[in-house]
Amino acid sequence: MASIWQFTENLQLYRLYVQIISVFINIGLNLLLIKEYGISGAAMATFLTYFIATWLSPLDFKEARPISVIMYFVQLIKEKKNEKFL
Repeated sequence: MASIWQFTENLQLYRLYVQIISVFINIGLNLLLIKEYGISGAAMATFLTYFIATWLSPLDFKEARPISVIMYFVQLIKEKKNEKFL
């Protein structure tokens, strides 16, 4: 859903920036965590990278910030709606 919003707002270039930054974050975390924790360190690095790329990085770009905040609220509403049915 977010990619549709980014496309309609002509913000897809920011998603590319986030993905490029994520590559370097993942490589750095892998170098740090694999030495200490092995394959579990690789899993932690991947989880942290996905978290940063999905939830934190879009907030770094001023132009993309409003759409990211809306995306977060929509996700929260969906989760609350699903809780009522469970």
